[in-house]
Amino acid sequence: MQNVWGHTTIGASRLRKLADCEPPPFRVSFCRPLAGGGFDVFGVRGAKGIPWQVLRANTDDGTSFRDVRVVLEGRTSTKPPNSKWAHTATVSYSPEMERYLVLKNSRDYGGSFDTHAFVSGDGERWEPSPHNSVYREGDNWGAMWSPAAHRFICYNKGVVREPDKPLNELIRDGMRTPGFDFAGVAAMKRLGGPLLAREHQITRDELDPPDLEFYVARPFLYRETCFLQVLNYVGSFMPPGVAPVRPDGHGPGMLDTEWWISRDGLRWDRPFRGMHAGPVVISHNPLVAGGMLRFHQGNEIWGIGEDRLTYVQTVSNGVFETRTFTHDGGSLRLNATVPAPGIDNGDNRAYLMAELVDGEDRVVPGYEKERCIVQGPMDAQALPLRWGQATGAELEGRPLRLRFYFQAALIYAVSSGPQET
Repeated sequence: MQNVWGHTTIGASRLRKLADCEPPPFRVSFCRPLAGGGFDVFGVRGAKGIPWQVLRANTDDGTSFRDVRVVLEGRTSTKPPNSKWAHTATVSYSPEMERYLVLKNSRDYGGSFDTHAFVSGDGERWEPSPHNSVYREGDNWGAMWSPAAHRFICYNKGVVREPDKPLNELIRDGMRTPGFDFAGVAAMKRLGGPLLAREHQITRDELDPPDLEFYVARPFLYRETCFLQVLNYVGSFMPPGVAPVRPDGHGPGMLDTEWWISRDGLRWDRPFRGMHAGPVVISHNPLVAGGMLRFHQGNEIWGIGEDRLTYVQTVSNGVFETRTFTHDGGSLRLNATVPAPGIDNGDNRAYLMAELVDGEDRVVPGYEKERCIVQGPMDAQALPLRWGQATGAELEGRPLRLRFYFQAALIYAVSSGPQET
């Protein structure tokens, strides 16, 4: 948003349960749409210990799976002696490199973690990285390919030493590891450096509770934007072993989940604090089917409306403008809900109006807000915007902004499509 007026803010949608389902034979980790329809799905099974497997399958709607087969199995020879495979794994894919990447962690009998990489060009034949183990530390994380950064990015739960932290876990879990060397023991983990440089850390700030830990981070790319679901966790003053605190010091701990947002997957913004992203922690990028972004969670499917992850909102009157775009001559389409869910619109106060503004900050003649009024009830993902009979087709090639005036409505997105005949 730019040139904002009024109590105009952004919000993020919350995951909601869509349906019960037969649990898949694996934990879904990654999915890709197929050119002919349906989806290619990768999943992982096997928890602590050996064996573990990466499986591949196909699905039409994310509910049932067919052609399920094992494509990668953990082997003792791929990790150091005196260690065992641990409980997390990720699957990622780079369309630019045409390469799949599996990251799998192991744990030695002293408690330290190592991460191993496996690569494949077709998802069927895999090779361990010659550099295994590729790095140390991290026991719960996600990974993704970032086209903007042109690299695979892994999101570890690292550690930050805080001796004055008045909780059972004397070393804070964070999403990145700190830029100094140390050794110590936290819960059941044995820690050691050298660790990750500070520019690659994400730690709490002054707006967070002093005991906050970023415990799990699951990323995905959607519509050229990177999203991260972060599990916010706190420990407990209760002694270890006293319910609900476990003997190793872990408490129930889940404050909420939070959506973070980024253009490149490296630098993240947190504009959705306090907006609970949902009571489940996702394990894979969304599978888009039936107008929904769908996520598997055991024998349940959770989701968010397609193209409705984030939105602009106001209860009273608000104004904002989009970023400048070069109009392609297509029909401008609006993704919005009027009135917003939960709004009592008995007096028909919910509305939105749109006008087109040129590069000189002037309203384009014929495209004034009074000529484009939308009142509810309306819930559409691709409503054509019209100013009387005008659609903007004759403005092709001009730099423009859309300026919205609205009240008690949610605006999710604007897109462009073929002109209607």
